[in-house]
Amino acid sequence: MTRGQLVRTGTLSVACLALLWLTVSVTVAGVFRAGKPDWALSLRSDARALAVASQQPLMNPARPDGDAARRLAQEALARDPTAIDAVTTLGLVAVLRNDLPMAERSFRYAEHLSRRNGQTHVWLIERQVQNNNIDGALTQYDTALRTSNDLRAQLFPILISAVSDPNIAPRVNRLLLTRPNWYADFTAKLAYEGRDPVAMTTVTRGLLDPAREDHRQWLAAMLPRLIQMNRLDLAWQAYEGLPRMAANARAPLRDGNFSQEQPLAPFDWAYNGESDLAPERRALGGAAEDGFALYLPAPDRAGDAARQALRLAPGAHSLTATAGDVSGDVRQRPFVQIRCATSDQPLLRQTLPDAGPEGAPMRGAFTVPAGCPYQWITIGVQARDGDARSATAWIARLSIR
Repeated sequence: MTRGQLVRTGTLSVACLALLWLTVSVTVAGVFRAGKPDWALSLRSDARALAVASQQPLMNPARPDGDAARRLAQEALARDPTAIDAVTTLGLVAVLRNDLPMAERSFRYAEHLSRRNGQTHVWLIERQVQNNNIDGALTQYDTALRTSNDLRAQLFPILISAVSDPNIAPRVNRLLLTRPNWYADFTAKLAYEGRDPVAMTTVTRGLLDPAREDHRQWLAAMLPRLIQMNRLDLAWQAYEGLPRMAANARAPLRDGNFSQEQPLAPFDWAYNGESDLAPERRALGGAAEDGFALYLPAPDRAGDAARQALRLAPGAHSLTATAGDVSGDVRQRPFVQIRCATSDQPLLRQTLPDAGPEGAPMRGAFTVPAGCPYQWITIGVQARDGDARSATAWIARLSIR
């Protein structure tokens, strides 16, 4: 494992000194509200204030004064051996002098004193990476993220980048399955911002349950993003591996009665959210037990009202449905289309038949060729004109065999 796979914060000294600058700035602003950090030097009896002041000579990364920092740190520790800022100062001075054994002793002692010190975690993570110890680095990440919410903004992007390594992603998955207190924030960030589709599916395997609202939101973000990355296969694997979804995944078509309140797009129905193309689910005959129908808009433009990803085996298939309130020019009627996911060539394009409000059967036949493992089924609408615009066609009981 290379140095940059788990830590991409530049050189060790720059990483620690950058965090040092932030930490000291916040501490000084809070402790010395008059804006006079040099005042700390007059408080020789206050070891903690002196420990904070010991880091100030290191604040200029271009010309850090290690000797001055070390003297102040030692003076602080002489008064209070638990003054953690003085301990980390000694660690940073050792880093500047390339005395890594001394640096490690200092930071290990700092970790013993407190697990909430960001400088300590950054250096110890880096040290594990230098030693090519993936598990050790991840243990240090876990400790840091469990104990410091402030470090998450810094460490999450690094960890998301690191999981692109196939040796790291499964380990992070096993860690997240223990449900550390940071797993939800990290999983959400990965779902919305991850760039590696293999890593996204590996890290979240076995972690998500669509019965949980927060998990469902992450899935609703991640699955379409995987498809945008041209990895419908990985998106399908993620969907198929979800609790209680294996049986759904084996069905040729899911929810042909449009009864799901919260479909998990795109393997359940994805409905168009644009106002003029959005369909409406309504109970057939006014009773939910009779199933639902999808009432289709009659817009001024053509578009897809709904779509779903399929995984049909090669060979002959048939489609059946019930359609209602369909009339007028065939060219302006809604239609059902099935095509290969990798091609715009339709396998089936079936226009809804003439039908009154009571409904009429609709049938179509198509063949899935070899080399077409995934397909899209879409329910489309055509641009309408004249009196036809006031009509609302519907489709129900859609199935594929």
